[in-house]
Amino acid sequence: MIAVILAAGLSKRFGGKKLIEKINNKPMILHTAELVGAYEFQQKVLVYSDEEVKKTVQASDLTTDFIFVHNIHAEEGLSSSIKLAIKTLFQLNADGGNCNIKTEDHDNKNQSNEIKSNKNHDNENQGMEKQVMENQGMENRGMENQGIENRGMENQVMENRGMVNRDMENQDIEDRDTEKRNTENLNTYRETEEGIMFFVGDQPFLNVVTVRKLNDAYTEGKGSIIVPVYGADRGNPVIFSSKWMKELMMLEGDVGGRVIIRQNSREVWEVPITDTEIGRDIDTKEEYNDVQAERIPELHGETE
Repeated sequence: MIAVILAAGLSKRFGGKKLIEKINNKPMILHTAELVGAYEFQQKVLVYSDEEVKKTVQASDLTTDFIFVHNIHAEEGLSSSIKLAIKTLFQLNADGGNCNIKTEDHDNKNQSNEIKSNKNHDNENQGMEKQVMENQGMENRGMENQGIENRGMENQVMENRGMVNRDMENQDIEDRDTEKRNTENLNTYRETEEGIMFFVGDQPFLNVVTVRKLNDAYTEGKGSIIVPVYGADRGNPVIFSSKWMKELMMLEGDVGGRVIIRQNSREVWEVPITDTEIGRDIDTKEEYNDVQAERIPELHGETE
């Protein structure tokens, strides 16, 4: 089983750095991260957008084997973190499970290349605009060779259009190659029975007993999607088997996997959790203030 903590949210409803706020003298994100860190997951991934969240988790003795993935597009919603985590796992799988992969460096290099490409393109456009302005100035001065220069300019424009079209064709080829690699990675995942348990960072009452119940249900083959039900409400963490990787990669916006769950009810196995407090999450400062004085058992392993 693989664990992924989705901790890149912008906490707009909270109005501040929610995951850094302390409960029981411990940052909120650490209640989840240390729970995951103490459990026997094969791999542990944390997707973040705030460097302070990353540094907070890194400082714990229970999270030394975490893979940290920086989501620079967190404003695109929860789906962006899910897809980024899966892409990272694809790469780990391709590298033979090497957990020391520098995902952030890879992202930064891609960003740098993209920025350089955009700057070069902008410079070319600016050069063209400058040339056009110079030719217009020559036209206003009534130069005799206006017609010749205009025809030369038309030829240059046509050549540049041809270059743009060739660049677009090259980009199409690169996109098809990327799609092919992703498809191969998806097929590799489908050949395994690996599952991913997706956590959120704002469930400080979650405990190891609940995590084990979910993991056991998956291991026993109860369903390809395992969902905890706290009282009458479904919640997190949720397990998706490898067969759902393609659908997860197609998610858009701030929706998470509930769309897949809703559309594939026959594949879903619900695990009832009698203590509804365990699944409680914190979205607003009012909710945060309500739980400030509540006791959370050490390592979250004392209650059902």
